[in-house]
Amino acid sequence: MINQVAGLLALILEGISVFCILVGLLSTLQLAAKQRWGRSPLIQRTPCDPELSLSKVSLNFDLWLSLTLEFQLGADIAHTTVAPSLEALGKLALLAAQL
Repeated sequence: MINQVAGLLALILEGISVFCILVGLLSTLQLAAKQRWGRSPLIQRTPCDPELSLSKVSLNFDLWLSLTLEFQLGADIAHTTVAPSLEALGKLALLAAQL
């Protein structure tokens, strides 16, 4: 029973992380288009933002990837809590060290 709950929780957390990557990619592409062409392709008639630099666009995607790693860490913790193996603990330690 607890194995199924932990597996379902890990699956949900992994799904959220994939969703975060997708949203982050779309958000970053929109900011990049706004920075490059002075408008967003998704929202017409957006004035050009002179303060929008490439580093801000990159930082936007970095924030989304950081959020994704948090959800991945939660999914790995859920997997490792139920059936801890030496390999799984090593992977979890490496991922946690990245954060």
